[in-house]
Amino acid sequence: MVRVCPDAESTRITKYPRRVRPSVLQREDKRFARIILPYLWKETDFWLPLMTHDDEARAQLCYFALTEGCEYMLHDRVTGPLPENMAHWTNPLEPSGDSTLADVRWRSFLIRCMVRAHLMHDTGQSADGAIASFSRIDKAVWAGKIRFREERRLEPNKPYPALTRISILPALMCPNSELLTGRYGRTNSKLWDNFVWRTTESINTRNPRKTIADDFILAGLALHHPSRPNAEPALAFLDKYFLESPEGDLKEIRVSIPASEQVLSLFLSKASSMAHHKSGQAQMAARVAALKIKLLPPDSSRAR
Repeated sequence: MVRVCPDAESTRITKYPRRVRPSVLQREDKRFARIILPYLWKETDFWLPLMTHDDEARAQLCYFALTEGCEYMLHDRVTGPLPENMAHWTNPLEPSGDSTLADVRWRSFLIRCMVRAHLMHDTGQSADGAIASFSRIDKAVWAGKIRFREERRLEPNKPYPALTRISILPALMCPNSELLTGRYGRTNSKLWDNFVWRTTESINTRNPRKTIADDFILAGLALHHPSRPNAEPALAFLDKYFLESPEGDLKEIRVSIPASEQVLSLFLSKASSMAHHKSGQAQMAARVAALKIKLLPPDSSRAR
């Protein structure tokens, strides 16, 4: 029941236009998350397998928690201690049987699903809710890590809690993949800038030598900025990886870019258009347009 009900309800509610879903749920007052989540924390032997192994179920429950105004029930699990018997169900996630690593992964997955739920909930071509939610969680995790460092000065042998080992990268990549679709042009500029800063910091911390995927994400975020779109990073990216490469290497390089054909098509079209109309780089615009024809099949290279 705990799996079937949210799944059926999620299927039903997504048939409504996004802008009316919150009012429909509020009017019907079914309270799925408020009823189900307390059982998840209290009766872990019954409910935890669902939250451990079913990413879709996590996302659905996070969505209902958000619409019902009880996101705090999830936030508490990200930052607080988990039930002792939770280790029984988290162990299968790690071949090594390290329950601490499993705990870390579970929290990271939950953060990603919370951000994903906001992207399902946000309306008006805005990702404000998703970015703000990510920022709140990011600050809470960072505060927990600082607090542990201070405690460890007094207790050098104190074991590392799962909170201090959480990676926010999965949650960070979730809105990134959406923001590059160009569908969130009404996102608050300040939130967007803060998110780009956090993305850049995370990429630099993880690997000082950026990969092609890292460069594409940062160039795409600049290109799709809601109030100050900038094509220069995108043009520099294309010049670095594609425009000077032998034609035989183009398809191989394309595989390294974490983007669908639609997202890449939009990236190329917008970069070419802005180069031509806003920066007077007609020759560069023509080269990018020619590259688009080479990279994408005719049926998928049409701009959305």
